[in-house]
Amino acid sequence: MRPDKYFELFTANQILKDFDLSYDEIGSGIVDGSRDGGIDSAYIFLNGELLTEDSDLSTRRKNIEIELVLIQSKRSEGFSEDTMDKFHATTEDLLDLSKPIDALADVYNEQLRQVIRRFREAFGTLASKLPKLKLSYYYATRGDEVNPNVSRKVERLEAKVRSLFSAVSFDFEFIDASRLMELLRRQPKTTHSLTVAQTPISSNGAFGASDQAAKGAELIKLLNPKSYASSYTAGPLGARWRGLGFKSQVS
Repeated sequence: MRPDKYFELFTANQILKDFDLSYDEIGSGIVDGSRDGGIDSAYIFLNGELLTEDSDLSTRRKNIEIELVLIQSKRSEGFSEDTMDKFHATTEDLLDLSKPIDALADVYNEQLRQVIRRFREAFGTLASKLPKLKLSYYYATRGDEVNPNVSRKVERLEAKVRSLFSAVSFDFEFIDASRLMELLRRQPKTTHSLTVAQTPISSNGAFGASDQAAKGAELIKLLNPKSYASSYTAGPLGARWRGLGFKSQVS
């Protein structure tokens, strides 16, 4: 595998660690190549779960969150203004919903257009359910600092994003060498908040976790089955739990 290709997979894997994607799922988002618009990998997450061509949108009813992640990974020793300009131009072209995406076939490759097409279709299909939308950009290199002339272009990119979507959460992060090492060492998050079905009961019969009589006793909590089931597909930051089942005690 070429070093630049390995770096793309490595950085995407570290950036998306909390989503618990498989190697194949990481690879499915690689769009690097000619006419990639300065994007090396692109992913869509629906309530923390990777959106694919086989995803069923009809089951989504409420509390919907859509996140589009765009990553640029370069083995260079620094961050360039040119890459930031490409982020801006690609956003202006592909995320303007009034522009037919196939009309841009001569400008952007099929892999990138396919991801953006899937994003547009999901956003359009779920628009009536008022989904929360987030656009996350990551620019990763082996550099160690960001020139002010480069960092100032983040504001310009954010302004463009907000001009295209009336309600959107915007995030941009420069990933330098030290940040990559930090991500590499960090363990993925695996905690999740579950909704209890009723007031907790202590083992001595007291009600409520704050009840004085409940102190020092074990608490019994009944979980809503739907809440527990959903935890397998939507954990913190959208991470999916895999291979986890009930333990001897559930609290």
